[in-house]
Amino acid sequence: MHLDYKVTLPDHDWVVAGDHKLIPSVYAGINIKPAEIESRSAVTYSGPTYIAVHSGKHSSSTALSHVADFSRLLKLPEFDAVTKTTAGHVKPVLMVTVDSGPDENPRYDKVICVAIHHFLENDLDVFIVATNASTSNQTNLKSSRMTPEQFPCSGEQERQESKYCTQIVKCEDSGCCRPHRSSAFSLLPSGFLPPPIPLLQTSEGLKAPDPGNQIGSKFTSLFLALAVKSDVLPRSLTGYHSMSYDAYCPSVQSVLMRRTCKKCGLYHTSLSALKGHTRVCDVSGKIQCYRYLSLNMQ
Repeated sequence: MHLDYKVTLPDHDWVVAGDHKLIPSVYAGINIKPAEIESRSAVTYSGPTYIAVHSGKHSSSTALSHVADFSRLLKLPEFDAVTKTTAGHVKPVLMVTVDSGPDENPRYDKVICVAIHHFLENDLDVFIVATNASTSNQTNLKSSRMTPEQFPCSGEQERQESKYCTQIVKCEDSGCCRPHRSSAFSLLPSGFLPPPIPLLQTSEGLKAPDPGNQIGSKFTSLFLALAVKSDVLPRSLTGYHSMSYDAYCPSVQSVLMRRTCKKCGLYHTSLSALKGHTRVCDVSGKIQCYRYLSLNMQ
């Protein structure tokens, strides 16, 4: 007798129940080894850990509670090596990976508002917030700090399972943004990470497959993705003003066009975000959209 079934695991291995009075929020700093470009071993499991405990009765875990937690974290000397430059300023490029809960997931407006707050408050050049798919939260680097054993996850798997990503960068308008503090724009001219693109080696050269039919393809490295031209993309993706970051995310294939602004072609991770953007879009809608969200947060 043979039985096949899908093995599922909870996001965490500690008990979570509605009547628990204490809610832990875990913040794990990740040490990245210098001078190891494109080396997966450069991103380590080591670094400081900060656990904020909230009262489930009086102060639940929300996007705004994470603002206070993060501000407190930046003042901890244990995190200086991860978050500060030698001059004592917050590092200009900040990357955060989170779980898929509504208080952290970057597809929600309040979480984006919080990201904008951190971006402005700390004079960041680039701020990236990404979340794993809900079924793979247990394999991320932060969750391993709360478990008796670690769950190794290759970089390739993490790229394939990343579900939502919000990126906020400085614009070129000196009247709007302060000068760049990092060299990120020498690597990323637009300031934005390119969408994850799988490639196939064909008789006609490198080609990206149609979304939903990625058999035999492989997601590329950052530097190869930067070099990919539009003629490599399938026709199903060339109709967009700019390629969506979620273009190859299987769970949102059917809603990509519905979440894209008809005026400026900007893709949004939710319909509510698109509606808010549409009210202020003037074809150059990115910054207008961020300003709208900032006002809503206030």
